[in-house]
Amino acid sequence: MLNLKELAEEYGVRIQVWPRYVSVNGERRQDGFDLELLGSHTIDPTHLDPSCTLCQRAAVALLRIAQQVTCDQDHPTQSGVRVEICPHEMSLVCSPRLENRPLVIVTINIFRRSEHIEHANEHELDVLNTLKKRLAELSIHEL
Repeated sequence: MLNLKELAEEYGVRIQVWPRYVSVNGERRQDGFDLELLGSHTIDPTHLDPSCTLCQRAAVALLRIAQQVTCDQDHPTQSGVRVEICPHEMSLVCSPRLENRPLVIVTINIFRRSEHIEHANEHELDVLNTLKKRLAELSIHEL
């Protein structure tokens, strides 16, 4: 069985980070981040087949990587930050930043669940940076 670094290399895994927003009293506020793991088994831009078994294997590899880097983040931290892995149902996207290759996505949600959310703060950023550091150790970097 391949180790995580080999899986990351085999599927050309990269990350992309997006701010996460919620509505509080009719106002849009940042609630954390969505860290997307993106990978693919092919560079063929016409390969858009969600039933492809190789794409499914790529999704399993991404999920395995996500589980490993978040292994100690299963429970809310003392600051109330939660980390959840949210695999998409075999959705494929094409990224112009990666030569329009089809990519499978697994998202790691980093957020607080609070009725009194003011703005995303350093706690979510600390968790994000910790996860990015762990991913970098596997040679997984941002697009």
